[in-house]
Parts: sequence; C-alpha cells; structure tokens
Amino acid sequence: MSVAMSETVVKEIEQRFVVSTTCWQQYEAILQAFPDQAGVRITYLDGRLTLVSHTRRHDWFEKVLGRFVEAIAEGLGIECEVAGHATYRREDVDAGVEGDQVYYFGADAEIMRGPIPVDLKTQPPPDLAIEIEATHPADDSIAVRERLGVREVWRVNVIKETVEFAQIGTAGTYEKTSRSRAFPTLESVDLSQQLTLAEKLGWSAWVRQLNEWVRTVLLPRGGV
Repeated sequence: MSVAMSETVVKEIEQRFVVSTTCWQQYEAILQAFPDQAGVRITYLDGRLTLVSHTRRHDWFEKVLGRFVEAIAEGLGIECEVAGHATYRREDVDAGVEGDQVYYFGADAEIMRGPIPVDLKTQPPPDLAIEIEATHPADDSIAVRERLGVREVWRVNVIKETVEFAQIGTAGTYEKTSRSRAFPTLESVDLSQQLTLAEKLGWSAWVRQLNEWVRTVLLPRGGV
C-alpha cells in the first residue's frame, strides 16, 4: 500500500557510485576501508556494489523515523533494541547491506540487548528495517533485507512521497501490507501523516505531539 506524504519535496542530490563486478573478498575489504563515520552507505548484491553518500534531507527523515519507532515502542511497552547503521551480510547468499534504521523487538530485543556485534550465524535477523529513498531507489537494499530474512521493511520514498510497509510472507518474500508487523495497530497512513506533521511543525513541536498521539490515538486501538 502506498500513501502520499506531503505536497512539496525539495530535491537534493546524493552521490552514488556503482561497481558491477565485485567479489565477496573485495566487498569485505571495502567495508574495512570505510570507517563508521565515513558518511557512506554500502550495499552488496550478487557482485554489484553500491556506495551512496548521506545528505541532510536523508538524515533528517532518518532521525524522524527513528524517533517515531522508539516513541511507539515506549508508549506500547514493547521491548526495543536499536541497531542503527549496522552492516548485515552473509556470504552464503552473496548479499550485505548497511541501512538507515534497524530494530529488534520483544524476545529478539532481549537477545540483542546492548552494543553487541552482529553475527547472523547465531543471532536472529532484525524485526524491522527502514529504507529511505531520498534521490535513488533502494531496490538492492530491500532485496538484501529479504535474503537475510529481515521480517519487516518500511520503504519511505521522499521523491514520490509514499510510504510502504512490507513483511516476509510464507514464501520468504516481501508482501506489501497496510499494517505493521511489529506494531499491528499501526497503519502506513499513520506514518505518512506523522512525517507530514514533522515537516510542518519542526522537531521539538512534532516530538511533543507524537508522544501525545501514541498515548491518545495509537494505544487505545488495542494491544499488540
């Protein structure tokens, strides 16, 4: 399901570099060469390596979406652990990704409590990943998430002004849905409306109304 977000989008250019013939060992070496603070998101899928720079607009949406998730988890009393920009990769499926925001909830949050390293051989995949499309599509990133078994993805397209929720189906592929898997009372239209409000009100005023919205609107809809 796609939901319109706002009427006006200011275009901003991300620097994007794609290499189509990269082996796994080269991918690993590139990850080592870029420190966490380099400001570059790296995605690897079937030998195709994509590097995308951060922009202020992209990062603004990232912070808003992160606060949105954390406010809901707190308001609904759901255990939550944040993984942020952590890189997830598996050589056996020839895929790796560093995304925008990644979360664990409930029992998985207990397993992943604290700043422990990622090891998909022994740990569960994330419960939720958020992908923001500020200037370029996130098709490869979402395909990687699917291969890694990330249970739910929120796809926020700033240019098309849409929000999509998708979750892993019985066939192991993403299926679009109007409601969140992690927060069953949350609809994609809710996120769309809150993003519009965040742009209109500014951070501080938006956060104040967000906490009230969770308490007075989302919480009364029922348990999760």
